[in-house]
Amino acid sequence: MKLAGHRTEQLQLLKTAGATTRAKAVAVAFDASYRPVTLSRMVDEGLVEHAYTAVKGDSKRRASHYWLTVAGLEALS
Repeated sequence: MKLAGHRTEQLQLLKTAGATTRAKAVAVAFDASYRPVTLSRMVDEGLVEHAYTAVKGDSKRRASHYWLTVAGLEALS
């Protein structure tokens, strides 16, 4: 499957980070390698999931977290 734009790169970054479940999701605001606009579009495409959750267990600090879906993992294969 040929992915448009930076999708392959973003999926690979999430995979390398181990972001395969909500519990292992990556807070993308703290790493300039991630492209929030691309990731947001990939949510609509079903390649990744998104949640606005606490950072390191601190409920006062929240950030966008992303993780791979099964379809996202399959797209890398």
